[in-house]
Amino acid sequence: MPRKAYMTKNMIRNVSARAKLCKKAHACLKSEKHLLCPVEEIVEDKIPFVKCLNPKECFYKAPFGTSLYICHCPVRLEIYHKYRV
Repeated sequence: MPRKAYMTKNMIRNVSARAKLCKKAHACLKSEKHLLCPVEEIVEDKIPFVKCLNPKECFYKAPFGTSLYICHCPVRLEIYHKYRV
């Protein structure tokens, strides 16, 4: 299912307001072509470890080991909780 079909304007407004420091202009919510960093593992259903697909600097990611990042982005976490992607 295309992301555009399930991302409502209300969700975009509410969640993106919590990620004010996003340098990607909330592309994950606005474009179905944007690739999400895949969640490799999640701890206590609130700390996602992701494989970063875009080396662009992101305020919400922190390196963990050699290939994973801890993602603190409230938008990415909301997408994971809502759609398990």
